Amino acid sequence: WAFGRIARSIVLGHGFGSPFADTGLSALLPPVYSYLLAGIFRIFGIETKASILAALALNSVFSALTCIPVFLFAKRAFSERVAKWAGWGWALSPYGIYYGADWAWSTCLVTLELACLFYFAWRLEESARTRDWLVFGLLGGVAALTEPVVLAVVPLLGLWSLYRRYGRSL
Repeated sequence: WAFGRIARSIVLGHGFGSPFADTGLSALLPPVYSYLLAGIFRIFGIETKASILAALALNSVFSALTCIPVFLFAKRAFSERVAKWAGWGWALSPYGIYYGADWAWSTCLVTLELACLFYFAWRLEESARTRDWLVFGLLGGVAALTEPVVLAVVPLLGLWSLYRRYGRSL
C-alpha cells in the first residue's frame, strides 16, 4: 500500500519517500493522508495490526461523517424527510462501508471533503463575507493536498457560487 510505505518513510525519518523502494523522496502521492497514516504509525507502531486497524477505523469514521453533509445538502435542496433518507442511504451504502473498512486509502477522506465543499459552495451564494470565501479556498486547498483531482472541481464550485450569487441580483 503506497500511502503506508510513504508514512513508514516519514516515521523512520527519511522524509516523504518513494512508495516503491528506498530510492529517495517522492512526489507520487499527495501529503495529507500519508501524514495522517504517519501519525497513526507513530502511535500504534509501523504497519502493526493495531495501526492498520486504527487506519481502517479512521477511514470508517470519515465515511460515516460524510452522511452529515449529505443530510444537510438534501435538506436544503428538498426536505427533512428526503434528507433523512439520504443520510441513512449514505450511512448504509455498501460502498461507503466497504471502502472505509477495507482500504487504507484517501478515498473516504476526500469524499467527506468534497461533500463539505459542495455544501459550503452552495451556502456561499448567500454570503458576502470575505472570511467565508477564504475558508472555502482553504478547505479546497486541503482537499487538493488530499487528492489533486479535487482541483478539477473546486474552481468550478467557486465560479458556480459567484454566478448564482450575482445572477440573483440582476
